[in-house]
Amino acid sequence: MSERARAGRILADAVAREDGTPLPERLCAACVQALSVTGAVIALTGDGDAPPHALFASDSAAASAEELQFTLGEGPSVEALRTGVPVLAYDLPGPGGDRWPVLSSTLPNSPPRIATILASPLRLHGSPFGVLSLHRDHDEPFRREDLDAVQVAVDTSALALLAAFEAAPGLPPWLETPGPDGVEVDQAVGMIMVQLAVPAETALARLRARAFAEGASVGTLAHEVVARRLRFTDDRTDNDRQP
Repeated sequence: MSERARAGRILADAVAREDGTPLPERLCAACVQALSVTGAVIALTGDGDAPPHALFASDSAAASAEELQFTLGEGPSVEALRTGVPVLAYDLPGPGGDRWPVLSSTLPNSPPRIATILASPLRLHGSPFGVLSLHRDHDEPFRREDLDAVQVAVDTSALALLAAFEAAPGLPPWLETPGPDGVEVDQAVGMIMVQLAVPAETALARLRARAFAEGASVGTLAHEVVARRLRFTDDRTDNDRQP
């Protein structure tokens, strides 16, 4: 059986299986099983480099690496969403990360190491609504047959997710309760805009900078802002935390 056919069978089985696990998580697990990768993440968002409205991963290390990209606003997944084309990056903690210097210097270079990321947009009528990000802990190049299998995974994931959106009377169950990187980020950006009298882009940049400085995710700090435990001030210290 070819790599392409094997990937198609494993992804189709994951779509058909109803075991209570959210569909995007099943797809991520299937990608790790079917492809020559060590981690997989599906981030659903429609706004370029904005934090994802939902993020599902095969493991915590993969999820953390993806959250870091959206916290910093740079990286293969962010670029894939912004440009609408796949982005493949090798040796990210080294010279391969020169396109994203802050990410390159921040990714761990010890286990669980993420050396390679292949980020492919998930499309609706040509427009990205999310990204499938595949991780490797080594720099060995993808073979032609590997990339063929990846394309099957991308196509199957996009079609399965769109079918789930269309079949649900509202949002699919796994999207009914947005995570902290969804609605709360939008709410927090709006509140920071008012607090600082700045446009949305500046408010998001300040939120990202604070998250990076604290080693937290954008979603975690957004929750603090929405809960009114953190207020941004115009002196750029942002120390106004409430107990």
